[in-house]
Amino acid sequence: LRELALRELRARPDAESWTHPKGVFFRRRAADAAERGKVGALFAGQGSQYVNPGMTAVLAVPPLRAAFDRANRHFENAEPLSRIAFPPPAFDDATRTAQETALRATEYAQPAIGALAAGQFRYLSELGFAPEGHLGHSFGELTALWAAGALDDDTYFALARARGAAMAPPAEAGFDAGAMAAVSAPEERVTELLAGIPDLHVCNRNAPDQIVVGGATEAVEKLVAAAREAGIKASRLPVSAAFHTPYVGHAVEAFRAHVEAAQVTEPRGAVYANTRGASYGADVAANRRVLAEQLIHPVDFAARVEEMYAAGFRTFVEFGPKSVLTTLVRRILGERPHTVLAVDAGPGKDADVALKQAVARLAVL
Repeated sequence: LRELALRELRARPDAESWTHPKGVFFRRRAADAAERGKVGALFAGQGSQYVNPGMTAVLAVPPLRAAFDRANRHFENAEPLSRIAFPPPAFDDATRTAQETALRATEYAQPAIGALAAGQFRYLSELGFAPEGHLGHSFGELTALWAAGALDDDTYFALARARGAAMAPPAEAGFDAGAMAAVSAPEERVTELLAGIPDLHVCNRNAPDQIVVGGATEAVEKLVAAAREAGIKASRLPVSAAFHTPYVGHAVEAFRAHVEAAQVTEPRGAVYANTRGASYGADVAANRRVLAEQLIHPVDFAARVEEMYAAGFRTFVEFGPKSVLTTLVRRILGERPHTVLAVDAGPGKDADVALKQAVARLAVL
């Protein structure tokens, strides 16, 4: 990397900044306050999970290992989280599919996503990272509250486990927990598609050109087919239910009981709520209500990013598996000045290198 950096410096002697895909980042001078703006932390939600999440980073970075160890304590009467998140090597497609299905279950997916995000955030915090705002996507809102100091470690991991367990489909024969699909079109066009298919709901407004719809599994399949027939990109999401719709209505009261019993305090920093018109602040009772009822309300991620941008946020750092939110922020903000980066590389890539590269990028901002 040293020789590569020297070659690039000689090749671009007048450049103000550049980035090399192998992980070299250069700026002639640090970004000024206007360019850097406020710094926001983003936290991934369900659908971002993958088997062996951030494994090389978990093995190499103590705060990440500690996060999974802490999360495991809340699986006393069940298969440990780490055994589902980091299963034995698979040598055939059937085993790989079974492992992905096991991790997709809400009772494991959400704590796994939360443990990785918390470990990454703790690591960067120890290096001086201090965001002024926090925004989670769906489940990630719980992580955002933890990162902002509204939940201590044990409360956070207990609620991550409780939320995932509450959202698991009831054990009833023939029960349809629903499905979700992402449609790459403006909401007006998606609404037109929904008009001809009953029992569907808008779940997430992820970006101006990406709307997530959920509902009965058969209805979601019809929507995907109708969208593709109309020349619109649409695909099922790797989730186990139709989140943020009445299909997870059974989860609200179950999760609310855990939230009401938990130690929740006022966030030390700004936390942007997914639900339209909702907010987190000094009223702890209201915070508990927003957190519990968020499960069935649509996620308006695009609007919250716009709200943060209007408030002066220009730098966004995503925590958790993959880089879904990083891609969404780029789609939301377009050509407007901003910096967004993820600290995970995604499946099959070196998560430890990606984490250290993110630190390097932040260091030269």
